[in-house]
Amino acid sequence: MIKERVWYPRLRYKFRVYENKEHFLSKEKALQETISDNIVTLQGKNSINNVYFYDSLSVAYWYIVPFSSDTTCEDTMTYAVPVFTEYTTYDEASRPQWVPSVSADEEISNETTPAIITISTGGEETLYGCALLGGSITAATKANTNASGAIMYSASQFTGGSLEVSAGQLIAMWASITQA
Repeated sequence: MIKERVWYPRLRYKFRVYENKEHFLSKEKALQETISDNIVTLQGKNSINNVYFYDSLSVAYWYIVPFSSDTTCEDTMTYAVPVFTEYTTYDEASRPQWVPSVSADEEISNETTPAIITISTGGEETLYGCALLGGSITAATKANTNASGAIMYSASQFTGGSLEVSAGQLIAMWASITQA
C-alpha cells in the first residue's frame, strides 16, 4: 500500500506598520513590513477535514491576532491553549476581523480589506508573530480562549525578526491562504 502525504493550504501573513492612520490612507511607505509563512495547526487541519468531508459547520468569523511573546509556533497549539501571549494593547475594542474576498487563482485573501489596529501604549512594544483564529462572534473578545467551537487555524513568528511598535502607529494586517 502506498501512503501519500496529505497536503494542506499554505497561509502567508503580511504586516505593515504606519506612522498613523493618515499615512496609511494616503498610501505612504510603511515604516516596517514583514511577511511570514506559517504552520497550520492540527486543530486547523481537523476543521478543514470536518467541514469539507464530514458535514460539520464552518467557522463564521475569523480574526488576525498579533502576539507579544517570543514563542515558537507548533502545530499542537489550539485556541484554548495558544501558548503565546496575545497582544491586546490597541485602541480597538475587539480583535481585528479577517474579511477575505472570494477565492480566485487558488488563493483567498483580505488584500482589499486589511485587518487594522492602532497601538495605544506609550512606550515601544514588540510583536513577534500572529495567528488566525476562528469561531463565533464571542471569539472577537481580546485574549478569549474559551469561545465554544473556536479554533486556531494557523500561527507564525515573523520572518526576519520582531516588529517594534509604539503609541499612535497603525498596523495593517493581511492573511492569504493559497492552494498553489
